[in-house]
Amino acid sequence: MQETTNHSALDRIMERALKQESERVGAREEGYNILRGRASNPDDSLEEQARRANHHMMRLMQADTLREQHLAELEQVREFAKGLIAEADRLEGQLQWDFFKDTLPDRTLLEQWYLEAPQFNKPGRPRAKSIPVGLGRLRTATKTTPQQLVLANEAALAEKMPGYVKIERSFRWGDAKKTLEVADGGKVIVPGGEVLEPGVVTVLPLHSEQTLLAVVNGHELPLKGGDPHGDDGHDDGDEPGADDADDAGSDAETDDVFGDL
Repeated sequence: MQETTNHSALDRIMERALKQESERVGAREEGYNILRGRASNPDDSLEEQARRANHHMMRLMQADTLREQHLAELEQVREFAKGLIAEADRLEGQLQWDFFKDTLPDRTLLEQWYLEAPQFNKPGRPRAKSIPVGLGRLRTATKTTPQQLVLANEAALAEKMPGYVKIERSFRWGDAKKTLEVADGGKVIVPGGEVLEPGVVTVLPLHSEQTLLAVVNGHELPLKGGDPHGDDGHDDGDEPGADDADDAGSDAETDDVFGDL
């Protein structure tokens, strides 16, 4: 879908922006990280770690809020543009109609004059294909359409000419896949018990991949870029102890300390 494509593009833009900001922060002071802070004044206390992490989460939240505002504005622009295009199409049709309606008397009189005036129809002399008139000219255009065959009854002709009937075969993989059974060793068995030869159907093993996400404003932002909803995997839930860590973080919240890192 277009919306998905647009969001993926924005995700890539945000990823590049965050990378550039990270490089800028790193260039400003080499060795900065959330765990220890500045290399010139390291502090790995839990309070300072929380403050620095909170600072960067706040930046993510602000950036995500700004993105959503811009997306909403773009959607309004898009809807407004659709209205303008529809109105332009309507006006174009109206202009064409008005033109042919308003010029009908002129075109009719010029056609009649061109066909009936004796100076254009002298005996033994063909009418000139182009005649200058004022700032323009009248001319005759000839369009020749070659002889054509039109199929009116395909079934009847197919019966008379069976050699020209095309028969296409299509394998219903989606339905067939539901009937297959995977046995030990990755062997695939078709209904009836026959084991398929290797290479006919490939069995991909079950696998899981972990993706680190920052959740702000109800949105999941991948910490390493990409679309968190781009695969068809299943979320197995938080790691053990994640809820406890969240609760501990909530209890530890006091005054937010935002300032220079």
